[in-house]
Amino acid sequence: MIKYNLKIGRTPNPYRKRGGRFLPVLATLVMLAAGLALFFTQWKPGRTGKTKQTVTVDDALKYAPAALKVKYLEASEALNAQRVKEARRLGLEIIEKLPDKDPFWYKTAELLSRSNTMLLFSNIASGEKSLYVVKPGDSLDKIAKKYNTTIELIVKSNKLDPTDDKIVPGQKLYLYRGEWNILISKKNFKLYLYDAGQIFRVYDIGIGVQDKTPEGTFYINVKQSDPDWYYQGKKYPYGSKENILGTRWMSLEPKGDTDKTLSGYGIHGTWDASCIGKTYGNGCIRMCNDDVNELYSILPRGTEVIIL
Repeated sequence: MIKYNLKIGRTPNPYRKRGGRFLPVLATLVMLAAGLALFFTQWKPGRTGKTKQTVTVDDALKYAPAALKVKYLEASEALNAQRVKEARRLGLEIIEKLPDKDPFWYKTAELLSRSNTMLLFSNIASGEKSLYVVKPGDSLDKIAKKYNTTIELIVKSNKLDPTDDKIVPGQKLYLYRGEWNILISKKNFKLYLYDAGQIFRVYDIGIGVQDKTPEGTFYINVKQSDPDWYYQGKKYPYGSKENILGTRWMSLEPKGDTDKTLSGYGIHGTWDASCIGKTYGNGCIRMCNDDVNELYSILPRGTEVIIL
């Protein structure tokens, strides 16, 4: 390798025979410029040494332990073949062996999320589902409260007509009795839905600017479909372009030792998907409309929400 000296004339010029008198200097300048460009794209204040390579969710499978990688591929194949319970079982086995929230954890959680929602919104039998026979005097609302579920979930999972809530004695319903709670990570822009302590579904979210999203323990108090938005004494009806709440609203009320003045916050949809994964707005939790519709149908009032 030829070493160049910036003091012209002190380094033998191997190109001189070909008439390229200034090529060494030009080559040096090009190399310096390339090096500086690479340095400033990777350097951050306070960081020294080599730049740490980030493992993304996309290449998480490549770096996964061999045994877990095989199990993941088996789970993915099972899910594609509609063997939902098998895919779910394998996904849970993988999650239990992984460091919390590492890239492969998210990759597996994505598969587990799809498995769980397919199971939840179908009449596939599972250990969490009970077969309920409708009794005289029953209503969907009464059954939903008894089993800590929602009318929307009963309707979806039993393929009922959403425009007709009529049920008759003797009718059989599969009911999923979940033990739901939510953990929201502001740092990761994620909403983690847990059932009985096991991860059930992971959603991408947006949060408030300038750390306006409060931290603490809350519970879902009010649920509204097609919500109107009230701001600074004015009402913006659902569907108006000024209404930022999207298709669903779930209000959050402080719980336990959390500051009781933290009111007015909630989880809602958005018409602007570009704000997901970012800080935006005055502190509420934003979700894509399809995601918030799904979450809304799962969670009953009273569900605990922890924001960190």
